[in-house]
Amino acid sequence: MNEIDVDVLIVGGTPAGCAAAIAAARSGKTACILEPTVVLGGAVTSGVSPYDAASEAAICGLATEFCQRVAQYYRDSGTEGAFLDRTSTVYYEPHVSAKVWREMVDEHDTIQVLFGAAAVAVEMVDDRIRGVLWEQAIDAMGNLAPKPAEQFLSTGKVFVDATYEGDVAAEAGVPFRIGREPRSNEEPHAGILFTNTYAYDRQVASYYPPHTILPGSTGAADDRPMASNSRIVCQFFDDDGPDAAHRIDAPPPDYDPNNYAWNPNAFVNGVAQHGSGVSACAGGKFGLNHKHKGTDFAEPVRDFVLAHPRDRKVLREKFVNRALGFLYYIQTDGGTPQIGLAVDEFIDNNNIPYCIYVREGRRIEGLTTMTESDINPHLVGYGPRPPLNSDAVTIGDYEIDIKKCQDDADGAHEYPEGAMFNRAIRAPYQIPYGCMVPKNVANLFVTCALSMTHVAFAATRLEPFWTQTGMAVGLAASIMIDRDCGATGVPIAELQSAIIANDGKLIYYADVSASTPYFEAIQWAALQGYVPLDWQWRFRPDQPVTWNELAPALVSCLGIAISVTGTHFEGIDPSNPLFRYVETLYDLGSRAGVDIFPNMRDPHFDHHAEFHRAEVRTRWLRLDAEKALKRAEVIERLEAVANALTIKVAKVDDSPAANEFVSRAQMCAWLLALAIPTDESAV
Repeated sequence: MNEIDVDVLIVGGTPAGCAAAIAAARSGKTACILEPTVVLGGAVTSGVSPYDAASEAAICGLATEFCQRVAQYYRDSGTEGAFLDRTSTVYYEPHVSAKVWREMVDEHDTIQVLFGAAAVAVEMVDDRIRGVLWEQAIDAMGNLAPKPAEQFLSTGKVFVDATYEGDVAAEAGVPFRIGREPRSNEEPHAGILFTNTYAYDRQVASYYPPHTILPGSTGAADDRPMASNSRIVCQFFDDDGPDAAHRIDAPPPDYDPNNYAWNPNAFVNGVAQHGSGVSACAGGKFGLNHKHKGTDFAEPVRDFVLAHPRDRKVLREKFVNRALGFLYYIQTDGGTPQIGLAVDEFIDNNNIPYCIYVREGRRIEGLTTMTESDINPHLVGYGPRPPLNSDAVTIGDYEIDIKKCQDDADGAHEYPEGAMFNRAIRAPYQIPYGCMVPKNVANLFVTCALSMTHVAFAATRLEPFWTQTGMAVGLAASIMIDRDCGATGVPIAELQSAIIANDGKLIYYADVSASTPYFEAIQWAALQGYVPLDWQWRFRPDQPVTWNELAPALVSCLGIAISVTGTHFEGIDPSNPLFRYVETLYDLGSRAGVDIFPNMRDPHFDHHAEFHRAEVRTRWLRLDAEKALKRAEVIERLEAVANALTIKVAKVDDSPAANEFVSRAQMCAWLLALAIPTDESAV
């Protein structure tokens, strides 16, 4: 067998796989991508456009780099337009996406790419993968010959499953889930579910407004993943005659016009209308992403995901035929004969996308399993975010977007069972390291088939997000090799520092990008627990610091244990969110004999009788929590806290700016210097 041996072996040239290879290469490691089709980019080069997130602020690292390069391509070609206005909605033609991913990978001499390499098995030694066995595909879609052919072995130190289906993890014996968990307190939207979130008209036999869980939603578990499809890319043609070259001559196998519905008004003057099931694309093209009575197909998904790669050819054809049947219907009964397959896309595959858009494959059982309560901000606690994860490796912000899990509506509901698109509970969230790490294989990471429930997965199943998990995995693999450890031995803080250094985000702020001054310190402070309460998820990095910011940041970022002994400050009662933080700092100072507050040793105190009242009224200190603090004041307080904690403070920056106000971002940088001092750090 022709052997290839690298540091990091990646199966799947999806955006996640490409990002893992690039991150590993930029960390000084060799990498190889096994890709069964003829292009890199996965679904992004097979009709999925745009490169979607709920907001630009959720895209980071290599995902941002991809967006920037796509935008630059169109600027250079003179076709810059409205579709480039926001990074989170960068639209592109599939061949442009393929070009960009190939260029990003080819810039690294230490990355090999093997096209047409379809993984079929793994070789294990104890709890580690030794190598991946693969066969040469027989066509552009990565299909294999019906019978086993010559096999090749590629080996590595660390392995990455970047497939949508989770094939490598399954072959390595990693336990996985498929389908839906039952409804629970952590997952009110789990299990069998009927909603009207995709309905454009009033529900049959129902007058409930949109975004409502409907009768018939039992919440029972089953093994049904959400629908997948072949995302064919189309264009308008001038010739609408029956013999036009773009017309489909005959319906594909299993064609049934009852499976389809089409509104000729989906286009006005050739422009797709919002909500029409047509996905906009650059270059005057568009994808067909019609969810019900269109391209989406639920019935074959489970079988496709669980099938051996050799057995997927027939199942792929089911998705393709369903999509071509929809196009045939549009051209005939649908009354829009001008629409046909784009002639300059997938030209070596009869203008059909190379891969099936698998929205949901296997979901591994990892060290950590995310649930809806990690996505939905309203289930645990109360605030604008779900609970924070100190071991986060990336972020997301998309809605819970579940496509149908059964193909046909039941007559009582307008839309098939399983579908929900819930903007009402959208909030940014973090992804913990353990979601990418299988429980029982020491040298394997997973980028797409993550350890999540069906509902949590429905919010994270986007290509920018998977690009970001891929980058995190590539960096983690590099650390594994350097430290000669397993995936569970990777120091999280070291990995997080590497992610931030590569412009990755570990906390979402709507107003903080990688170019924001003190970006690293802001991200670090969030991991320590300092995240300002803001219902629009802003950090306000330039806002002047007050005690409302300084006290919580000091306690959280320096790991000071909460301690409340009394009520020492006028106007700051236990109902005030600041109370626990200023009292903790007071206790820290009094124990150490350090005046953290300027008037801690006030000689005036209340009469003994006041102490015995039912409501203690002892108030000794005054603190203006809303007052903006100047540089000299903040430095003095930082030095006092450092003294109380016996932290050695580096040389104080005594530049002539004592009367300037201190920003939140600058405060985070000073706290980072206190918590993790270096030879160059200074307060």
